Amino acid sequence: MLHLFQTGHNWGDDFALYLAQAKSLATGSTKEVIDANKFSINYSSIHNFSPLLAPWGWPILLAPVYQIFGLNIVAFKVFEYFFWLAFLSIFYLFSSLNIKKELSLLLLLFLCIHPNYNNHLNTILTEIPYLFFSTFSLYCIQKYQPSTFTYLKGILLGLVIYFSFLIRTEGIILIAALFASQVRWYVLHRKELKFKILISWLSTPFLSIITLYCIGLCWLPNGFLTHLHNSNLISIHSINNAFHFYIEKSQLFLGTENYVFVFYLLSILFFWGFIYRFIKDIHASIYLLCITIVYLLWPFKESRYLLVFFPFICYFICQGIALCYQLYSLKPYLYTGITIAMLSCILFFGDTNLIENRKRPPIEGPFKPNAQEMFAYVKKYTKPNDVIIFFRPRAMSLFTERKSAMIFRNWEEIQQLGNYLVIHKHSTTPFQFAPTAPFFFKPDFSKKFTIVFDNWDFTVYKILALKS
Repeated sequence: MLHLFQTGHNWGDDFALYLAQAKSLATGSTKEVIDANKFSINYSSIHNFSPLLAPWGWPILLAPVYQIFGLNIVAFKVFEYFFWLAFLSIFYLFSSLNIKKELSLLLLLFLCIHPNYNNHLNTILTEIPYLFFSTFSLYCIQKYQPSTFTYLKGILLGLVIYFSFLIRTEGIILIAALFASQVRWYVLHRKELKFKILISWLSTPFLSIITLYCIGLCWLPNGFLTHLHNSNLISIHSINNAFHFYIEKSQLFLGTENYVFVFYLLSILFFWGFIYRFIKDIHASIYLLCITIVYLLWPFKESRYLLVFFPFICYFICQGIALCYQLYSLKPYLYTGITIAMLSCILFFGDTNLIENRKRPPIEGPFKPNAQEMFAYVKKYTKPNDVIIFFRPRAMSLFTERKSAMIFRNWEEIQQLGNYLVIHKHSTTPFQFAPTAPFFFKPDFSKKFTIVFDNWDFTVYKILALKS
């Protein structure tokens, strides 16, 4: 992590909404965050780039960090590192319950040094904390048995599952994993159970989840999207596109096209392990199956979603490897050598070569000095009710406390809505007019826009045209 650490954050401004909500919890300004983000969504050229609010779990965790350190990106990244280390620890405990400790350790080391995870730690997003809470939930589900049942354990299990859902809405799948695990345990041991203990053991975590959900509805404003909000975008075509997208992006984990044989070999091991262990690991099986279906149905596709369930794919690959050891009575030193060789093929071939990832300069994004200088100017020299047109409106609102919109389709909308236009001079993003757009060079441009701030990366224009 230290080897790949970079200061700053990229321009993808999902993080800005998380930090804005964390800030609102610390300062009591939740209404202002809702109003600003609703404005950005309603008046931007596209309207589906953001939910009204992100789920509250991650902002709740970030709020104390903001209270102590303010908008210090290093503090937030260090905080996320703790969740990564916590995930690795709990994932080792989870995997070592069912596969040999040596194999669990190799799997742990593989995830530890995997560049896709270490690179992702340079962003303040929900994948890593969700990984921790979802894996912790699965570990607790496996350990949750009637023979050791107490009400406290049932309540705490419900709390962990609920908080997984509160970080990412797909965490609700863990309820299905819990139910499947309980059904399996009941079928195998129903004659050993007393009715009173059985009812308490079955119902306590679910009652805990329902109670916490009701408390959350009363305490926290709701506005984040569920997976049903965009059901109209789901079709056979979108599912097919999602399948091919994730298969293609899986090459980031499994090597380049030159080593596609590794992908097929691991696919065979995965399906072998998944089918063989489906019932014994039914909580993990159901979880992985359901979350795969969710991401295939979810119309928006991002490669970072793979990070959420990739460790469980690896887990079942290891189950397939363990089955090979069992069937062919391989010696420990031999299967250890084979496993290391396979993981080395995955990790060090192609674009994910850890050795080639040297310590790099600060990330180009909103925390760089030129961006912070621009935000400081906007906050100091604009009025509280001014509207700033910018290609990342949530970042603009976070740093300046001004309403912002992303308009890139016509100049009339900019002049009608905005008081200031901010252009990133070196960005090729499609979400702003290019700095070389012909409009900038028209003779009457200066009658409508005048430069009030300029540095190496940004130009701020005051919009002079009268609004109707």
